[in-house]
Amino acid sequence: MSLSKQTKKVLIIISISIGILLILSSVIYGISILFKTSNEYSLSESFSGIAPEEISYSEDTDSSKTLELDANNYDEANTDTKIRKSGSIYITVDDLDIANDSIMNVLDMYNGSIVSSSETGEDNDKTLTITLKMPVEYFEDVYQDVQDIDGEITYASYYTDDITQEYTDLESRLRNLEATEEQLVKILGTATTVDDTLAVYEQLTSIRSQIEVIKGQLQYLDNQVDYSYLTVSLSLSDVGKDIADEQWKPLGVIKNAFSSLVSLGIAFVDFLIWVIVFSPVIAIVVLVIVLLRIRAKNKK
Repeated sequence: MSLSKQTKKVLIIISISIGILLILSSVIYGISILFKTSNEYSLSESFSGIAPEEISYSEDTDSSKTLELDANNYDEANTDTKIRKSGSIYITVDDLDIANDSIMNVLDMYNGSIVSSSETGEDNDKTLTITLKMPVEYFEDVYQDVQDIDGEITYASYYTDDITQEYTDLESRLRNLEATEEQLVKILGTATTVDDTLAVYEQLTSIRSQIEVIKGQLQYLDNQVDYSYLTVSLSLSDVGKDIADEQWKPLGVIKNAFSSLVSLGIAFVDFLIWVIVFSPVIAIVVLVIVLLRIRAKNKK
């Protein structure tokens, strides 16, 4: 059965069209494979010049953005309010020891502890400064009870600081860094060259260092929020100074006497040093005087 010329032309055109489509499909597939390989190679080569926060991943971009957004929304909705409390109180009292004992009794009632204690000045000018630490839920009670001890309040202040936003930001940064660390660990497992391995390892070390820093900051803020601090300064009132002046203090007398004895000994040693240093001059003067007297006697 012979085909007409027109039918043959149609078959030839169809065959040529199918061939062209097959060739175009092969070319497009080859270009896509080459582009993908080039992207992967470019990613591995660029690690050493990119800061940790600039590293991006082409796969699942939309889902990672959604995950990060959901994590931030979760932080805002679920992070408890973080309030830091502290205060200062200055009190003049008649007796420093009694006032200090009263403060220690207050501290024991609320499971508190002493962070630091220092004394400045002497005698009537002595000031005792104590920094108290207590669970945050007892801060107001301690603050009030310390003001109720015998004495006159010359200064009292109360501070509150909302650090919720700072805490939330640190948590978000920590979560993002940990996600980056996980991705870098996966990439490190697929690295095929020494240069790629070193580049990824360098970035991984930097990320882990940042993670440790943020964990330390969060731990510090937790301690600041879980506990409150109150600084109390005690000094003698005018009545207390008069009482201190009237009291006989044998130990103080002994200290003063011993100090005077030491001063006398120092003065005597200083005198001997002067005598020794100037002894040649003194000897010359004495020798001249003796010679003059001998000469005077011989003339007579």
